[in-house]
Amino acid sequence: MQTMFGMCCGGAGADEAGADAPEGEWVLRFSSLSATALNPSDINGKSDPYVVFFGAFLAAPPAGQQGRRGAAARWTTSTVNCDLNPYWKCPEQVPALPLLVASAAVIRREYLFFRIMDEDTLTADDVIGCGRLFLGPLGDAMAAGREGSIDTTLVLTHHGRRAGTLSLEVTLEKRKAK
Repeated sequence: MQTMFGMCCGGAGADEAGADAPEGEWVLRFSSLSATALNPSDINGKSDPYVVFFGAFLAAPPAGQQGRRGAAARWTTSTVNCDLNPYWKCPEQVPALPLLVASAAVIRREYLFFRIMDEDTLTADDVIGCGRLFLGPLGDAMAAGREGSIDTTLVLTHHGRRAGTLSLEVTLEKRKAK
């Protein structure tokens, strides 16, 4: 899937990365993340939702971080049990997402993709819904060398049907030098 997003969304070329933004690492940090009216996936009429983040511009999760049930590592939130209107505590349950690129030109045309999943114990996790966030305004902020934020509510869909909403506030910020 990461390859698919890379092919359709483009990636930073060697001559393009960092060309129009001040040097330094950038990170997407959530200050709020919640969902409402998710479709139930469990027999009890509830779901155990967690969010998976995708984007060709995202750095890989830390080495040694294993995905669920031995799957490839992915950027995910914690699971909220038995809830169709989950709220994830930031930053405890939502990771900061480091960017691979520091190019405003790249970030201006990218999307952050979300997949809300239902965690299951005995079977494969189920997809509840998917959504995407256009990062253009954050690319504009990056070009100006400053932080930028997006506060919005996205409609989630699954198989072309509404599957709930995802509300978020995310900030693009420069990671502090170590």
